[in-house]
Amino acid sequence: DPPTITHLAIFLIESALAELWISWGIKPTAMIGYSLGEYVAAYVSGVFTLEDALHIVAERARLIEAQPEGRMLAVSLGEAELGGILPDGLGTKVELAIVNSPSMTVLGGSGPALEHIQRDLTRHGVASQLIQTDRPVHTSLMAPAAAQLADLLARRPRRAPDIPYISNVTGSWISADDATSPDYWARHLCHTLQFSDGISQLLSDGYDLFLEVGPGQALMSFILPRVGDRAAGALQVLSSMPHRFMGQSDSVHLFRTLGNLWS
Repeated sequence: DPPTITHLAIFLIESALAELWISWGIKPTAMIGYSLGEYVAAYVSGVFTLEDALHIVAERARLIEAQPEGRMLAVSLGEAELGGILPDGLGTKVELAIVNSPSMTVLGGSGPALEHIQRDLTRHGVASQLIQTDRPVHTSLMAPAAAQLADLLARRPRRAPDIPYISNVTGSWISADDATSPDYWARHLCHTLQFSDGISQLLSDGYDLFLEVGPGQALMSFILPRVGDRAAGALQVLSSMPHRFMGQSDSVHLFRTLGNLWS
């Protein structure tokens, strides 16, 4: 599907779910978004109005689509391990796009280069999977789009967030200056996302109840492996929607999560 449609659909699902949870009294004390999800966090926190957020997300997707094609590869290795299995480095055609967890990363770059790396990883017994996208976001290949995105944001009102949330760029709490800076959102598009550091920040600050607000259930896989069995027992990681392979009604899953939150 064209990025404009896909990105708007994701944003609308996540923001609508957030509004639904808030209307039921489930209000976030802190948030973290994954890539496009940081725009949802910024909207919920009041950085953008809904109208402006939709316009920015749509234009961002259009700018991404206008960039040269490439691929993204999810790898079951941490950032430090990548250097050991790829001793010559990633090269000029492949970059580290996202650090999901201490043992999960995403590479971005040219399709042939990533396919070559995937074959090498397979020979080393390392699991990897090409992601269904044809644009390597969060790499320097998005720099032209990022510059245009900054120009767009400079023409839209922005204000300091009301609810604290984690920056994907720094892996720590967003500052008011960054949240309202067009240059920050440009960096967000073309630099490595430090999602793993963001989760570590939340855990170290004592957060132990996580609610995934969007499609899928990836958040649990990013959080639970980094804590011991004893610590995992004190954590709750709940989801708003079932995994597409579960064959479960969306409403049944949603209300079961609501019941778990109530209890």
